[in-house]
Amino acid sequence: MTCQSCGSVLVAISVDASEIGAHRVAGLRWLHCGTELRKLARLGRSMEAFPKLQRFRNAYAGAEARAAHVARSLVRKLWSRGDIEFIAYVSLLVGSMIILRPLFSYWVPRATYGRSFIAWQMVLDDWGAIRRATRTLRPAAPAFLFLLFPTLLHLLRRERVTWEHFEGYRGLRWVIMAIIACFAWAGATFDYNMYLDQGHFLDRALLLIFGVLSWRSPLFVPFFTKMAIVMMREWSFPLFHDDFDWRAATGVLVLFSGFVWLSFLRGLRTVHFVFGAICLLGSYYYYAGKAKLMFGTDQAWLWENELSNLFVNSWVHGWVGFLPQDAVVRIANVLHWFDVPFQLLTVFIEFGFLLVFVHPLLTRVWLFLAAALHSGIFLMTGILFWKWIVTDAMLLWFVSNGGRKLWDEVFRYKAVQVFGVLVIMMSPHWGYFRPQIGVAWWDTPYNETYNIYVTGVSGKQYLMAAKQFAPLDTRVTQENMHYLSTEPYLTGVYGTSYNYRLYKELYKLRSADDAAKLRRTRGRNRYKETTTVEFGKFVRQFLHNTNKAEGKKHQWLGWIGKPEHLMTWPVWTDYDYQEPVVHLEVWREATFFDRNDIQSWGETKLFETSIEHPGYKNPNPKIDASFQAPAPTRPTGRVLLRDWFRPAPVPTPNLDESPPDEAH
Repeated sequence: MTCQSCGSVLVAISVDASEIGAHRVAGLRWLHCGTELRKLARLGRSMEAFPKLQRFRNAYAGAEARAAHVARSLVRKLWSRGDIEFIAYVSLLVGSMIILRPLFSYWVPRATYGRSFIAWQMVLDDWGAIRRATRTLRPAAPAFLFLLFPTLLHLLRRERVTWEHFEGYRGLRWVIMAIIACFAWAGATFDYNMYLDQGHFLDRALLLIFGVLSWRSPLFVPFFTKMAIVMMREWSFPLFHDDFDWRAATGVLVLFSGFVWLSFLRGLRTVHFVFGAICLLGSYYYYAGKAKLMFGTDQAWLWENELSNLFVNSWVHGWVGFLPQDAVVRIANVLHWFDVPFQLLTVFIEFGFLLVFVHPLLTRVWLFLAAALHSGIFLMTGILFWKWIVTDAMLLWFVSNGGRKLWDEVFRYKAVQVFGVLVIMMSPHWGYFRPQIGVAWWDTPYNETYNIYVTGVSGKQYLMAAKQFAPLDTRVTQENMHYLSTEPYLTGVYGTSYNYRLYKELYKLRSADDAAKLRRTRGRNRYKETTTVEFGKFVRQFLHNTNKAEGKKHQWLGWIGKPEHLMTWPVWTDYDYQEPVVHLEVWREATFFDRNDIQSWGETKLFETSIEHPGYKNPNPKIDASFQAPAPTRPTGRVLLRDWFRPAPVPTPNLDESPPDEAH
C-alpha cells in the first residue's frame, strides 16, 4: 500500500500493545516508512527483547534499501536518456552565466583608466580589496584576479585542457578565434584617448598577447575576454554609453569561458556550448522582434511606421553625406514604397528566430537572415553591427560545415528543441542573458541634430565633426544632448519617438513656427545639471589636451583602426586641428522631411564653454553656460542640406539680345 498523503511505500506491522508498555499502538497499523518508522525503529533498538519489534526493524531496513535502489535505478534510467542529459548540461552551462557575467562585466573604476597600465592597476586594486576583506571580515570578489582560481585548478589536473579536448575542435577554434580577432582589432587600434591623454599601449599589447595565446590554449580565452571588455569600456568614460554594439559577442566569449572551466565534466560537449551560444543570440533577436510586434495598439508599428524616414535622418547625421540632397530625397521616396514590407521582414526575422530549433535547415537560414538584417541596417542607416555579423556568420559556418554532425544531434529529441525555445523566452527573467528589450520606436519626419561649433584663436568659427572626439565619437554622434538646456525637445536621436500621438502630430508640421509651438506644448525638458557639468569637463579636457599636442596624437591608429559602429561622412565639417580651440558651442538643428524636400528649420543654442589656452586671453569666457528656455535661435543651421549640395544655377544666355559692342 501507499501513504494517502505523500504516496510513499508503507510497511504493515503487527504489534502487541503489551510489548511496548506505555507506547500504545493498535494491534494492526499502517505506518509511513519514513519519519514514524524511524522513530519506532530507534525505539526498537532499546527493545531488542521484543521479537515482533525486532522483525519490524528488519522489515523497515529492507524496505529502505529497496526504495533507495529504486530511486538510483530511476535516476540512471532518466540520465541514460539523451535529452535529459543534454538539458542538464546546457542548464549548468547557461546557469553559470548568472555568476560569470557580473564578474566579467564589472565596471572598472574611472580612476583606473587614468593610469598608464590598466591591467596592473586592476591587480593592485584586487589585492587591496582582498586585504580589506581580511581585515573587515567582509567578502570581496576580485575583478581581475578571479580568473586565476579556475585556471590554476585546471593546471593542477593531470589532463590539461587543450583545443583537442573538445569535439569538433577545429571548427570550434575558428569560431572563437574569429570573435577574438574582432575584439583584438577593436581593442588594440582605437584612437588615442585625448581626454585621458593616455594610449594604454601596454594594455593593447597584453590584449594581443592573450589573443595569440588563445589559439594555443582555450584557457587564455577568459583572460582575453576580460581584457577586451575592459578596453571597450574605456569609450564609456566619462560619458556613459550603452554596450549594445558588442554585448552579445562578448556574451558568447563569456559563455565559452564557462564551458572551458567546466570541461572537467566529461559529459560536457561542444554541442552544448553551441546550443547555448545560439540561445544567447536568439534572446536578443527574439525580444527585439517582440518589442516591435507589441509596439502600439494592434501591431501599429508594422503598418504605420515609416522606416524610410530613418534613412533621411541618418543622412542628416552624416551617413552617405557625399550624396546630394536631391538624390537622398529620391532614394527615400523609393524606400517609402517598401516601408511595410521591410518592417514585416524585420519582425519576421527577429521574432521568428525561435524557429532555429525546428529543423537544422532553419537554423542555417535564420543565422543567414540575421547577418543579412544587420547588413540592411548598415545600408540604410550607416549603423554597422560588424561584430554581430561576424558572430552570426561563424556560427552559420559551424552548423553548416565545421560542426554540422554535432548540431544535428540537437534535433534527435523534441524535449531539447522545446527547451531551447524556453531558454530564449525566459532569458531576461532569470538573468543568465541580458538581451536588449524595448528595441522599438517611431521613425518621424522631424529630426533634431546636435551640432558642435568651435572657435579658434584667430576668431574663426568651425563646424566640428563628432568623429573628431574618437574614441568617444560613438557617444557624441548618437548623443541626445537635450540635458544641456531647459529648452524642450521633441524627438530623440535619429528623429525617433516613443509616443504615438506625438508621432502623428509631427506629420502635421508645416513650418518652423509650428514646430516651436508643438515644442512648447508637447516637448520634454530633461535638463540635468550634473551631466551638463560632466560634459563641460569632458570637452574642455579633450580640447585642452588637443591644443597642447597641436592636434591628435598617434593619428596612424585611425588608419589601421576598427570599422566605426556609426559610419559617417560629414563632408560639411571644416575643422581639422588647423589652430587651437578656445571656445565651444552646442546648437540643436531642426530638420523636416516632407517627401519633396529636406528643410532646415534653424538652430537653437543650448550650451557653450571656453577652453583655456596658454598665451590667449578670452575676452568673454564662459564655463558650462546652459541656455534656459527660450534659448537663442538663428534661422539657418550648418551649411548642408539644400544650398550646400545643390549646384548654383547657370545663367542661360538670351539669344534674342545682340552681343554688346566691343568698342564701347
